[in-house]
Amino acid sequence: TVVQTAKGTKSNSQPKYKSTKALPSKPLFFLGEGNNSELIQKVMEEVGWERSDNRDRFKLKWVQLKSSVTFREFKEGIQMVNHFPNMDLIGNKRNLVESLREYCRIQCRINPMKPITLNDFLPETFILDSPREKEQFLTTIHSEGSMWICKPTHRNQGQGIFLIRGPNEVEAKLASTSQTQTLSFKAIRR
Repeated sequence: TVVQTAKGTKSNSQPKYKSTKALPSKPLFFLGEGNNSELIQKVMEEVGWERSDNRDRFKLKWVQLKSSVTFREFKEGIQMVNHFPNMDLIGNKRNLVESLREYCRIQCRINPMKPITLNDFLPETFILDSPREKEQFLTTIHSEGSMWICKPTHRNQGQGIFLIRGPNEVEAKLASTSQTQTLSFKAIRR
């Protein structure tokens, strides 16, 4: 029923159809196994969210693999996920270093008076599965003798990290790891 009043039009009618689904009292999150899921669950529950067993009914979806997210069914502005298309450009260590190198190269072209170098914000880094960079790394480690932190490209949470203290350790350490892609960062002493 619509009623005309001095202040305008007002509706007194109730909706014809009511949803039979009860709305959750708390925001829902779907959590896949792995990728530190126990910690994520603890934090989400501490802030008042409720875990959903339905992988399609969520406000936040936290999964280990990007392939677990169906982006064509994702409701932008309503749902959140911990992966997004092309995220491996920054989420993969090797790709991040290569993206930052490209950014610095472009910035130097755009503004040659104020060049940005990777060393301005990242320790000296070598991609050790690149023959050219591995050779540069060996030359550098021979001349400096400093300590280097090596990180496998496709591992996380500190898994697979090892130190190299000299040139004679490089081949032995790299041969003992099953990782094909490894980065080496110069250790910063404070």
